Amino acid sequence: MTDEVRRGDGNDTVSNKITGGLFVGAVIQGRDITVQLPEQIAPALSGLPPRPRSFAGRKDQLAELLEALAPDQSCRAAMAAISGLPGVGKTQLALQAAYRALDEPDWFPGGALFVDLQGYDDERRLSPNQALGSFLRALAIPREHVPDELEDRARLYRTVLSTYAEHGRRILVIIDNACSAAQVRPLLPSDASTAVLITSRGTLDIDARLYDLAVLTSSESVDLIRQVLWRARGYDDTRVDDAPTDATEIAQLCGQLPLALDICAALLADMPSRPLVSVKRSLLEAHTRLRYLCREDRAVQASFDLSYEQLTASQARLFRLLPLNPGPDISSQAAAHLADIDEDLADEVLTDLARAHLVDPGDVWGRWRMHDLIRLYADGCGRRHAHEDLRDQANLRLIDHYDRTAKAAVDRIEARSESPSLFADHDEALAWLETERANLVGIVTVAADDGRDDTAVSLAADLSWFFHRSRYLDDWVEVGTTALAASRRIGDRDGEGRMLSNLGSALKEARRFEESIGLLEAAASCFREVGDVNSEGAVLCNLGAVMVDARQYDEAVDVLKSSMTKLSGASPQSEVVMLTNLGLALTSTRRYEEAVSVLAGAASHARRIGDRRREGMSLLGLGETWAKLGRFEDAVNALTVAMEIFQETGERRREGSVLSILGETLGQVNRTDEALEVLATAVAVLRDVDDRQLEGRALAILGSILRQAYRFEESIDTQREAASIFRGIGDYYRKGVALAEAGEVLQDLRKFEEALDAHKAAAAIFHTSGDIHNEALAQASIGASLVELKYFDEAIAVLTPVVATLREVSDAACEGVALANRGFALRSIRRFDEAVVNLASAAAIFREIGDQHREYMAAINLSAALQGQISQ
Repeated sequence: MTDEVRRGDGNDTVSNKITGGLFVGAVIQGRDITVQLPEQIAPALSGLPPRPRSFAGRKDQLAELLEALAPDQSCRAAMAAISGLPGVGKTQLALQAAYRALDEPDWFPGGALFVDLQGYDDERRLSPNQALGSFLRALAIPREHVPDELEDRARLYRTVLSTYAEHGRRILVIIDNACSAAQVRPLLPSDASTAVLITSRGTLDIDARLYDLAVLTSSESVDLIRQVLWRARGYDDTRVDDAPTDATEIAQLCGQLPLALDICAALLADMPSRPLVSVKRSLLEAHTRLRYLCREDRAVQASFDLSYEQLTASQARLFRLLPLNPGPDISSQAAAHLADIDEDLADEVLTDLARAHLVDPGDVWGRWRMHDLIRLYADGCGRRHAHEDLRDQANLRLIDHYDRTAKAAVDRIEARSESPSLFADHDEALAWLETERANLVGIVTVAADDGRDDTAVSLAADLSWFFHRSRYLDDWVEVGTTALAASRRIGDRDGEGRMLSNLGSALKEARRFEESIGLLEAAASCFREVGDVNSEGAVLCNLGAVMVDARQYDEAVDVLKSSMTKLSGASPQSEVVMLTNLGLALTSTRRYEEAVSVLAGAASHARRIGDRRREGMSLLGLGETWAKLGRFEDAVNALTVAMEIFQETGERRREGSVLSILGETLGQVNRTDEALEVLATAVAVLRDVDDRQLEGRALAILGSILRQAYRFEESIDTQREAASIFRGIGDYYRKGVALAEAGEVLQDLRKFEEALDAHKAAAAIFHTSGDIHNEALAQASIGASLVELKYFDEAIAVLTPVVATLREVSDAACEGVALANRGFALRSIRRFDEAVVNLASAAAIFREIGDQHREYMAAINLSAALQGQISQ
């Protein structure tokens, strides 16, 4: 079988060929994670910063690093930590070693991962959780599969690296600019193959080989200046050799720091007629101004001052304003708004700043970034010149730019306005949101900190759609939290209600159901207080849906009925949504007849108002409910129409969901081949749209139908894959369902020890979830496995409370099976009187429900128990 997965922009297709029972995709099982790799390395694995433009000295350290990075037959992993003062060239050495190692054949066929932790910038520092998220996405782990918690991300990351190594794709990890061991430890691999280079200003206690980097020697420093001039002006530039004393003094005044030397050399390269003595004099003056500073980085400060003093007034002003931008880079367009100049002039000024090495060009033209030290230096200059630069007004212009443009992008995508747009089309608007995402997240906080709480709230509301669509759940929660606090400072209860609802929706998507419920309840309270009945009803409708996801079915029904009252005068679309949610909640509480009535009404209402999408949603729920009532033909018809609607409207995610339920329904009427075909399509569709939760559900259903087709090994593999997906996204309840089904298949294969483990894991999950019925079913299966393993006393102890629970929930068929298994166990340990009672009760239940096969088996065991009773 061949399976194709398309993610992101559709260009990164992964094909997995399955033979011999191998798993497809990323599989997580229990506490141990097994990953089946894609056949192609993700492009992000070659995403190193550019090779250092100039590099001098460090020959001994470079040789040692390369020796450590070489493949080691002793399976000793290389981990090197390079430390030293700011500007000493730590990153340059790490990158030089990385590029040379990557040039060696077969050293790192898996490529390299790089992250700048920005450890010494309090505002932009990356947490280990954020860094792991980026690494996992670079390693081809889908966004939906990346866990929320740090421990889970670290475990998955280490397993993926180990699996790459096991498959001959050893990876080099470069962790740059770390501030502490705590920031680094979660990013360290656990296997004995993956190599790591770490840079930090301090010595980190991480059990790595330490390289304390000193400044360059005088001759190495002079050679660095010479290399920069030769690279820029050619070998005809002989200024260093013509004035060796001046070159040596410049090196000394720069503290022999590579960063400072590179800036000075660049200034000389910009002006081929400038003699070295001119730079030396400027450095002497700067050094004099800083004579009272005792910090070891004073030479870097002097170099920054020197470069800064060469700027024109317009260049210096933009340089001082750039740190106001909250993200890691800035566009020329945003810089133009910041400085209140046109974009062409902004490009020109930024190009000049890049020439002076005070900003760096981004990966694409029109984007710019600053080294963290230069950013801090520029911010200090900006604060000193805040009045003359009109810094506060510049900050407001930047906030307004991002707010206005984000609103225009969302309006363009959702076609909310017919007026001329800043964006040519949907794709351009979406691309802008993607590119500026980090800046947009940061600007919400900037606006709130600057007293622009109203802007923070409105921008958060606009961005919620984008975060939801692109599944940037961490960003959605962060922005929502900031905006909620801003709305409360304003004292606007209506706005607070909307932010509570927004954040509650974000937490729902992140599957943090309890938190979501609390926020949505608070939102309803806000709307109730201000008398906004329609908004209150809409929130209650959403709250009911979250409660269904949280398996609080009875509470969901009550809330949705209350929502129905509130929304009596609301839009027809809102009424359809409310009725659909209510029908689904009723289905979950097994009130199937009521659910059918409500869902049929919702579908009819949607049809009358011409809302095809909502009609499809209602029919999906109706088909699923009819199947539970045994009205399979009606179910297939409803689901088929729903599938056609979603195909018509282009909603592939909904189409995949319908196909899953349709496949399950076809399996229930023994149309097994059709069911398998439909479910294979469902899995392919859901992988294509990258919906891990629905993909897991489709795989779980597929596993059940494969069992029905006696394809047991495939069934187990599929259920385990489903369980791994559910664990990865935090849906532990559905993981339990998949494990329980896998346990049943293992019993079919008479692998009773494995079945016992699967059922115990499922029972624990159901117990935690409060699902008494499914917990009892899992315990009944545990008892059945114990009987097969001849652990009769343990089986009786497990099955005794199970029989009572199944009787309470009116599950006669399963109660009969539990009684039969307990009777067999009692007979086996010669407790014949009790065995007769249990087996007779089981036979009576099977007779009543018409299960002739089980009745026959119970009767045979009953006869044996009676004979044993007589013999006693």
